[in-house]
Amino acid sequence: MVTLGACGSESTARNDVDTLTITDARTRPTSPGVDVAAVYLDVTSPNDDTITAVSTPTDVAAKVTMHQAMTADGDGMGAMPGMDHSTEGDMAAMDALTSVSLSPDTTVSFEPGGMHLIVENLTYPLEDGDTFEITLTFAVAGQRTVTVDVTNDI
Repeated sequence: MVTLGACGSESTARNDVDTLTITDARTRPTSPGVDVAAVYLDVTSPNDDTITAVSTPTDVAAKVTMHQAMTADGDGMGAMPGMDHSTEGDMAAMDALTSVSLSPDTTVSFEPGGMHLIVENLTYPLEDGDTFEITLTFAVAGQRTVTVDVTNDI
C-alpha cells in the first residue's frame, strides 16, 4: 500500500495529497513473446480528482494507457482469464480512457474485466516476483508513483 501525505502548513480543508492512497498494484507474468500486460490497482482520493495520465520509465515499457473492458453490448466484462480478453461467447473490446474521475473517499478499482492499465511494448518479460514503477498523474494531487508487483496471484 502506498499512502501519500503532505508536508508544509496545515489547512482546515482537506488538501490534494491528504491520505491519497494507491494500493494493491499488480500484474501477471508475461508469456514469452508477449510485450503487453494489464495492471490492476485501487485508488482512493480524499477529494474530487481525476487521473489524467499514466506513465512508466522507458527502461520498462514504451507507454501505459488506461482502458475499460467492454462486451459487444457495451457492458463491463466481469472477471476474465489470461489477458482479460475472453468472455463466454461475447465479443470483447477495450475502450481507451483519457481520464478517470475520482469521488471523495470512494475507491476506484482497476480490475480484471473492468478498468485497467495496459503497459505496452515491454522491454523485457515480466516474471513472478518482479516489480516496476508506474506514475499516475492527478489533476489536483499531481504525480504519484506506485510499485507494481508481478504475481501469479491476481
